[in-house]
Amino acid sequence: MKKYLLAFAAAFIAMSASALSLTGSNKTQLHPELRPDLKAVEITSAIKAENILKTRAEQPEEIYYTLAGLPQEGLSFQDQKKGMQLAMAFQIDPAFIDALTDGEITGISFYTGVEDGGNVNNIRTATVFIANALDGTYLYEQEVECPATPFSPVYAELNEPFKIPTDTKVYVGVYFTLTSPNNVPVVVDSSAHVNTLGGWVGILSNTSPTWSWENIADYYGFLTLGATIRATSMPKNSVSLLAIDGQPISYQNEPLSFQFLLQNNGVNVINTLTVEYGIEGETPISQELSLEEPLELNQHLIAGVMDFVATQPTKKSDINVTITRIDGVENTASDRTASYPVTIVAEDKGLPRNIVIEEFTSTSCVYCPVGYTAMEKIREEYTDGSIIPVCIHVNSPGRDPMTATTYNNVFNNYCKEGVPSAVINRAYDIYPVYDNLIEMATQLRALPGIASVTAEASIKEGTRELTIDTKTKFAFDYADGDQNFILAYGITENDLGPYTQQNGYAGADIEVSGDWQNKPKTVELIYNDVARQLDKYSGIAGSIPAEIVAGEEYSYSHTLNLVRGVKDLDNINIVVYLINRTTREIENACMLKATGDGSFSGINDVTYDEETADAPVEYYNLQGIRVANPSNGLYIVRQGKKVSKTYIR
Repeated sequence: MKKYLLAFAAAFIAMSASALSLTGSNKTQLHPELRPDLKAVEITSAIKAENILKTRAEQPEEIYYTLAGLPQEGLSFQDQKKGMQLAMAFQIDPAFIDALTDGEITGISFYTGVEDGGNVNNIRTATVFIANALDGTYLYEQEVECPATPFSPVYAELNEPFKIPTDTKVYVGVYFTLTSPNNVPVVVDSSAHVNTLGGWVGILSNTSPTWSWENIADYYGFLTLGATIRATSMPKNSVSLLAIDGQPISYQNEPLSFQFLLQNNGVNVINTLTVEYGIEGETPISQELSLEEPLELNQHLIAGVMDFVATQPTKKSDINVTITRIDGVENTASDRTASYPVTIVAEDKGLPRNIVIEEFTSTSCVYCPVGYTAMEKIREEYTDGSIIPVCIHVNSPGRDPMTATTYNNVFNNYCKEGVPSAVINRAYDIYPVYDNLIEMATQLRALPGIASVTAEASIKEGTRELTIDTKTKFAFDYADGDQNFILAYGITENDLGPYTQQNGYAGADIEVSGDWQNKPKTVELIYNDVARQLDKYSGIAGSIPAEIVAGEEYSYSHTLNLVRGVKDLDNINIVVYLINRTTREIENACMLKATGDGSFSGINDVTYDEETADAPVEYYNLQGIRVANPSNGLYIVRQGKKVSKTYIR
């Protein structure tokens, strides 16, 4: 599944007179329930430590190497005990080591933690180390004294320089013994990255003979550790293009946006970048990007092209981006180019797009009430079928009476972070808070669809036999349409229960949507849009023809027998999934609702009506953030139930 690059930064900073925009490594606040096994203490501005970047390494051949930004949070484990050992480590990038000549580590730095509920650091002794594996054996160890001041930088100059090996991994870290269960010793920069180098936390319990390690970079950011490295030569003029993501589909001659993540691999700071970008088959654009702040070693930057225009329709092509020059000098990085696939639809061929949100939940999950509240609100506000809620109940962590085994493949393939979580169109995984879900769904609804589906249905009187007649339409011609698309059919049910929902927010000192902090630890609930039957996950063979002509309508009729798990035939919904067989994503969908007389009704496409015409206009930027007074740029516009995209000049 995809994760937006926006996870790396809170917002873009627009550049004047330029199609590019950029941002640095902004810090993000994480949802407190994302990792319930860890608890966090935010560093207050009064005691926030100064960055020790640049305080060492005054000689040109000596640099301070770190993956982290400023310290933002201290973390501790819920079940930690006095006497446990805790460790933090990062790995020096092997590519950086390969570019060194006679490299050696001369010092290691880290930050002290804090005592939960206090303003003091009670861990007064630590041991810095260098290792080639996270197994408790070390190539170098040195004990260091720590001040009582919390979140204070500690620099340990090594008794003798450590020569960096070039034929093995190199980890740099620190370990210490907990003096109380209230120690909050793990200090992070709170800028989440999908990265395997800079977020290793290890635990050695009182009873276990071996260390247990986990990388937390993609939840909490990098550990604020660093090392002073000295060498006769170091890498320069090297910027990697680590990832690229953007708008997957657009109309021809209409602006689209994409973003890309950069990293400076060299020891020289960077002030300007030359970026070449364009769609495959068209003449690329070259543009110089002036950075608002210099980009230093291992620092990240997100740049974005906000108004790129493709002039020709294409089913599938690539947006290519290359960082060609750095401050006017050739970029030496081998991974300086990246691309992502995009579809460009002819101006008169785009189709309406409905969005499916599949939430993963459980009655035994103490943090799932937040998802329950979000899905109920979506159900109430989006009755037109433009956003389709499907609540998939799972037996995790305990038994749930609404689990449907036919949805197991959806859970197994798309529930990557455990419950509560959600996936939108089986493409984007997201924490199921209402604002998160609607922001992303709003962005996706504004894009043109390459296929659409509508449906009618009825139940044969006196039976559980359901017949669904569908019609599909496509924006492109296909000679192998059946290899590209397939239909699947889901049944959801309303008014189930009451069942007992566990509530981990009871008595919490934070305000939770749905007022769950003021409700008891168990709550009796009625559940709606509960996934009951899927026919079937892989789709129904023959439901889409091979030969497809753009704009033509294709009919298909499917009959299924409702399983016994479906309780009330007068209270069900039908979800018709049109699946892209290549990506396994939901290309489009429609929902029908039982009327109580064996038939179904539903709005298959979003329509423009008088209610929409009178509704206030809302503007959102491409990060889904509402903008009160939009200036020049590309925006998503919502007016009632109508969503579109516009460029304001």
